[in-house]
Amino acid sequence: MSYAEFAGLIPRAGSAYTYGYTVLGELVGWCIGWDLLLEYTAIVAVVAIGISGYFSYLLEQLSVTLPNWMLGAPESGDGHRVDLSPQSCAS
Repeated sequence: MSYAEFAGLIPRAGSAYTYGYTVLGELVGWCIGWDLLLEYTAIVAVVAIGISGYFSYLLEQLSVTLPNWMLGAPESGDGHRVDLSPQSCAS
């Protein structure tokens, strides 16, 4: 209820940034905005690792063998360029 009432006080749609900026000021809005960008960056990395694990498993079930350069993160082994290995997530 209180969140809906609070959201009704601001005449435009927005996120935590908009609400923080409007209620607490420009400095707090700036901090919230940068915090959201950092969170989104971390989330994108985690989702990419998860998707590569699923894709690697799918290819394994289809008996597709990938070349060595595609089986790990850059600089994690000889010739590794793309992270498609679920083993890289465990380390």
